[in-house]
Amino acid sequence: FTYKIGLYMSSKNGNEGNVARRFTFFKSTIRKIMEPFFSHASMEEWERDEFMDSLYHRHVVEDYAYQDDSTGILLMDWLRDKVVPHKIAVYDAGMAMLEIPALSDKIKRKDEFIWNLKAHDMSKLCFMELYGYYLKFHPQPFGFMPPSPEQKEMAWDEAWNHHQKHNQ
Repeated sequence: FTYKIGLYMSSKNGNEGNVARRFTFFKSTIRKIMEPFFSHASMEEWERDEFMDSLYHRHVVEDYAYQDDSTGILLMDWLRDKVVPHKIAVYDAGMAMLEIPALSDKIKRKDEFIWNLKAHDMSKLCFMELYGYYLKFHPQPFGFMPPSPEQKEMAWDEAWNHHQKHNQ
């Protein structure tokens, strides 16, 4: 699918010329990117809706920076290529723990444990964390005016602090 971010040109009534329109990042785009995780975790439609609602109620997901394709597309690729596989790995590791009686017997509410596996690292989907993690761990230059080393370090510090304070 194509990301609905950035600037695009369209013709209005054929003779009125091109009209520039800006799209902000859409909730449906993140949902599409998260689809491999949702499917892997066998999440029902209502669970997917609850996940997305929780994400948008707990975190600032959208940002004006997504209007710039040089930012938005890189971050969505990072989400797809790094964050989603991480969520799948964490989910699988947690489910494997349920197969070990010595561990499983200590988990009183298995339904709550499984939901927490699904919601784990939800904050990594918010702009602040995606941006900070990308700048810290991805060597590719960022946009037309890449941030300075100091800006990168500050973004990482903010992302890591946010992550620590917003995950249970």
